[in-house]
Amino acid sequence: MSANNSTTYDYDPIFVKVHGIFSCESFWDCNHSVFLVLTAAVSVFLFARAYVIISKDQGKRLDRLDYILFMLALVQVMLVFLTKAAYDSPFWTFTLRALALYQNIIICSICSYYYFEEEDHPGIQRITILGIIVASIMWLYSLGADTEDVTINVCQQVTSLTFASMSLGVSVAALWFSYHSIKFINTWIQEVYKSAEGTEIELRRANLERIKGQILVLMLGVLLSSGFQFIWDLYKLWFGQSNDACHSFFHPGGVMSFLSQLVHDIVCLLVPSWAIYYIYYWRDRDSFEVTPQPNETELLLRNQ
Repeated sequence: MSANNSTTYDYDPIFVKVHGIFSCESFWDCNHSVFLVLTAAVSVFLFARAYVIISKDQGKRLDRLDYILFMLALVQVMLVFLTKAAYDSPFWTFTLRALALYQNIIICSICSYYYFEEEDHPGIQRITILGIIVASIMWLYSLGADTEDVTINVCQQVTSLTFASMSLGVSVAALWFSYHSIKFINTWIQEVYKSAEGTEIELRRANLERIKGQILVLMLGVLLSSGFQFIWDLYKLWFGQSNDACHSFFHPGGVMSFLSQLVHDIVCLLVPSWAIYYIYYWRDRDSFEVTPQPNETELLLRNQ
């Protein structure tokens, strides 16, 4: 067959918009690109402004793990904007998947800190580092695993589903730790707070309520994103076996495919970063201008 055939994508397994917004093919396809690029651009602007303020914070309200998580989210929204606006490729696609997995691992470790005793924290740190190493190896492997076989269209690349499965597994673990951590906080409020008095106990209660809100937002953000991504990749693998069907997963041709792909991209690519932005900057944005007060040890309540 001639390469000049009108359905040229039948011979090209890469259906992503390689040149970003300039690769759109129809009215709904172009609207999808424009809306996603504008949303990502606003996210980059908000993150960049928050980063400037956080970097000047004399109180260092974000500890090292929180700061790393914030920076990962910043890098992710920047890559989403660049890939959707200008240039995409399997390299950047799997890089975004790896960044999302890094975030899930770190959030899972944060949720687990409030479940385990303080003497167990070094073990949690070692497991977190091991998870990051495994995710990095997976990222390096993904760069050449499926993309070398040009006979397989992009929907049939099982590496994407592997990333989604790993992220979902980590998110479910975060859900388990979150449930028990929040249960502990609620039990403490019912049994200790109500029978005690004083400024110190009030501060501890406020601190634990903030921790509970942090855990809920972060856990729900990554769980929603990971669950949606897993279902999407599984559906794409099952129904995207032909090149024509796979092509439709990346280039919406109607209002329903436009809405479904837009929701997928926003939920899976941006929602976790928005959750991190809210927790580590927006919720406490006014406090970055205030002289910090000495922090109390959050886990001191374990000894009560």
